[in-house]
Amino acid sequence: MRFYLFVCLVLGTLFASRGQGQTTTGTILGIVADETGARVPGVTVMVTNVDTGINRSVTTDEAGRYRAPNLSLGNYEVKAELTGFRTAVRRGIQLTVGSEAVVDLTLSVGAVTEQVEVTAEAPMVDITSSTVSGVVADQQVKDLPLNGRSFESLIFLQSGTSGFLRGDKSAEAGNGTKLTVSGSRIDSNSFLLDGANMNDQSNMTPGSAAGVLMGVEILREFRVLTSNYSAEYGRVSGGIINAVTKSGTNSLHGGGFEYLRNSALDARDFFDQEKPAFRRNQFGATLGGPIKKDRAFFFVSYEGLRQALGHTQLSFVPTAEARTGLLRDSAGVLQPTPINPGVRPYLDLYPLPNGPTQTQGGVLTNTARYIESFGLPTREDFGNVRIDHQISSNHSFFGRYTMDDSQTTSSNANRLMLDVFARNQYVTLAETAILSPTVINLARMSFTRSLSFSDNRLLYDVPKSLWFIPTQQFGVIVFQSGGIDPLGNIISQPQKWARQNWTVTDDVTLTRGPHTLKMGFLFERYQENGYKERVFGAQYTFVNLAEFFAANPFDVQAEPPGNDPVRGSRSSLFGGYFQDDIQLRHNLTMNVGLRYEVGTVPTEVNGKLSNYPDPVHAVGSNPHIGDPWFTGGKKDFAPRVGLAWDPFSNGKTSIRAGFGLYYDHVTGAPYNRAISRVYPFHQFITVRRSPTISINFPQINPSFLTSPNPNTFVNYSLNGWLPDPTKVNWTFSIQQQLGASTAVTASYVGSHSYHQTLAPNGNQAIEAVDPVSGRWYVPQPARFRNPNIGQLSFFLRNEGNSFYNGLQLNATRRMAAGFQAQFSYTWSKTISEGDGILGRFFDREARAGATVAISPDDLRSERSLAQTDFRNVASVNFTYELPFAKNVTGAAGKILAGWAVNSIITAQSGNPLGISMAGAWSNGNVSGGTYADRPDLKPGGNNNPVLGGPNKYYDPSVFILPPEIITSTGAVGRFHGNLGRMTLIGPGMSTVDFSLVKNTALRSEGLNMQFRAEFFNILNHANFGLPYNRPINNRGIVDARAGAIDRTVTPGRQVQFALKFVF
Repeated sequence: MRFYLFVCLVLGTLFASRGQGQTTTGTILGIVADETGARVPGVTVMVTNVDTGINRSVTTDEAGRYRAPNLSLGNYEVKAELTGFRTAVRRGIQLTVGSEAVVDLTLSVGAVTEQVEVTAEAPMVDITSSTVSGVVADQQVKDLPLNGRSFESLIFLQSGTSGFLRGDKSAEAGNGTKLTVSGSRIDSNSFLLDGANMNDQSNMTPGSAAGVLMGVEILREFRVLTSNYSAEYGRVSGGIINAVTKSGTNSLHGGGFEYLRNSALDARDFFDQEKPAFRRNQFGATLGGPIKKDRAFFFVSYEGLRQALGHTQLSFVPTAEARTGLLRDSAGVLQPTPINPGVRPYLDLYPLPNGPTQTQGGVLTNTARYIESFGLPTREDFGNVRIDHQISSNHSFFGRYTMDDSQTTSSNANRLMLDVFARNQYVTLAETAILSPTVINLARMSFTRSLSFSDNRLLYDVPKSLWFIPTQQFGVIVFQSGGIDPLGNIISQPQKWARQNWTVTDDVTLTRGPHTLKMGFLFERYQENGYKERVFGAQYTFVNLAEFFAANPFDVQAEPPGNDPVRGSRSSLFGGYFQDDIQLRHNLTMNVGLRYEVGTVPTEVNGKLSNYPDPVHAVGSNPHIGDPWFTGGKKDFAPRVGLAWDPFSNGKTSIRAGFGLYYDHVTGAPYNRAISRVYPFHQFITVRRSPTISINFPQINPSFLTSPNPNTFVNYSLNGWLPDPTKVNWTFSIQQQLGASTAVTASYVGSHSYHQTLAPNGNQAIEAVDPVSGRWYVPQPARFRNPNIGQLSFFLRNEGNSFYNGLQLNATRRMAAGFQAQFSYTWSKTISEGDGILGRFFDREARAGATVAISPDDLRSERSLAQTDFRNVASVNFTYELPFAKNVTGAAGKILAGWAVNSIITAQSGNPLGISMAGAWSNGNVSGGTYADRPDLKPGGNNNPVLGGPNKYYDPSVFILPPEIITSTGAVGRFHGNLGRMTLIGPGMSTVDFSLVKNTALRSEGLNMQFRAEFFNILNHANFGLPYNRPINNRGIVDARAGAIDRTVTPGRQVQFALKFVF
């Protein structure tokens, strides 16, 4: 009983989550000594922000220590005064987000009215914390070339980070660029803006419908925490991206800008037959300054984007001969094939090919390319308002409102367009109170709303008489083999997801001698509303063109009319942390912390909640209705410990090590999908033809919709017990400052994650093990383990493991003599047993591999390289202010002086993708692209048979159909393929972006004009998308698209000009 009382007392006083309250500021600390080196107590230390005039006074303790935490970012002056000594002044201290600038001062005997001034920046080495992190400084934010002015590109300047430029961007997956940090999953990262949560509705990278993260003009800087962060942070186990916005100062400052880009100077994309038309305008203005000098300040900004993009879309369609009823056999010989009259109207919906006929092994196929260009419009409007007010010497307040509103259109195969609308809004209010010279309280309240809506439209008319379900929309026709692209709508559209986060935090910092204690509380409330159709309009699947011509579908998937996919989930997150940074010796600091987190199980606001928590043993076809949806973990205690040692006591060398336990509190996309697709509130059926079942085409058998068999249902569900995904993280790093302006860091980062979310089929077919080979197989015909409930396409189980080991190197030269540079390199390896249901988000065309485990009984066989495994990642960025003509005056000086060059160079290895078969082989009861058997590897074949090039990236001939087995009872079984889960390494990527800048002072009062010429992918290197990864179907027939790459993920060379006025 005493234990539970203790826990309740601690949590009642310390409830917090991410510890967001203390992350947007910095700390200045140090020691004051006399000329003999003796520590001097009782010294008054005044810390002043040079830009705003706001200051804070602290006093050294009995050991001569002082500490000024929770300071706003900017340029600082530190002054130490004591009677009998000259005043010591240190200027030029640049305080960055999350930093602890060590500023030691020496007092010499003399009158206090005398001053000893030193101008020097703080050391670049971190000697107080074991956190592995990197800062993107204001100079980099302002100067480096950013395509689309999207600041998430700057995240990848840090070692340990990798971006998925091929990643899906959608209403469900989120519109931002997916990223992994030190091997983490793409939904394990936290994005903070002024300490407030800004993750999007999918709980991933925020972004607009245009796929960019605007706000470069409002950012002061940001820090990327990659590993071993303190107990102040929680909710996620991956990276923390902590951005801080600009505030006004005592001087009025601002500017206006316009960036212009068009196709005239751009290079043709690799797959473009002609260079498509393109025009982009980005424009805006900022203004900041004082409302009342030294007291109140404002900063406002606006940025707009208008874009018209010409895009070339490649589609695979039936050949002209096929449309007349002439199909080629395996030898390429044309054979007359009757076309069912009911099929002809649908066949005529395909456009006639205007590109080459595909070949397979040198033999012509029935597939040809159709190439069409579209104009794709994009609009985005971004605005921000921030107010800062110094209420008194001990109390300050700030408030900020940010909104991003956007809309765009993209194209898909066979003349299908997708319209996306997104709106993100962020509100943050914060108050800092200095309760005493050693106690500071920071309270914050924030609100975030992220909304994304999408719907598709066809560029051709489909008479309602051809709709499969007249009350819905025209559905889609897909093929298992033959290489024909789908015909029709995206059946998961329309969809809409909205998320609201309410957050209240309070954090206290106490300084007691060698101890800096931090604690706080947070309450976060999630309100998530949305809907996503599953097969709106129905889907017919055909094995090939011949069976399509015969109107003989392989299966049909449909939603009965009257389905209700609309859901509104509600959940909360609580937590608590305690952190103590202890200065054990003058050159040794220990970081010790403990946090606790607990999240409530989501509920549905209208009671539309159902689940099969134990599907195999479920009685009958009815799920559990209502709360609780599942049982979650309640023992998420997370200790953190670290050491930082300055072995030479000079502030220029540090040896650091750390260990920590971290949890992911899953929200967003995984639950959104599972909550919206469970009987009886949502019905979705799959009927497969058999000797006893025939399927009508084009009108669905009425009985399938009005009185479906329960074993044709397809549901999503969750295990009844879902512990929170957990990561154990350990780090070791060495950091050395070289000279006054350069520092190098080498870090080893390792982790083991467990309880990771997997999504195997919850009602898999009955399996058996061959006693001779030890391989798993499925007795035929495949039978559900529970015949009463049909498929459970996604059954979330938190049972996965992953492992990460990485060497992370970084070298930084801060701006000195007009030159700033940074180099980052990561060598790492990530192994996992699955990448969650979100694995499908790794590629926008679902070519990253099936996300469902083949056998839920043998999850260990799923262990392979993870999709987040980028073996080598490197980046270089620099800014160089050209030195010539600095002293030239007059017109020549205006022309020759003020030039600078900037560049970002990135390169990374390809990440793994999975090879699978088109259509189910061993388990004929399942459907959907997320489940697919893997093939066998031909004896002696290479499981990574990369050939290179976009036409045939890999050799499909090494993949063959798995064998069948005849058991001792004479029964037939089908083996699962012996190919590993992620064996093929996709194409790598490299890009060089470059800018030439000319700054011209227009008058002495500070008006400056800047001209920028920016060149993105200046070497015009083609960075390819992923190849078609289903080389054979479930009959062993090779697909004509196998290994083909039909798009790039970065454009060809693009040239952009800009003009900026800054005052």
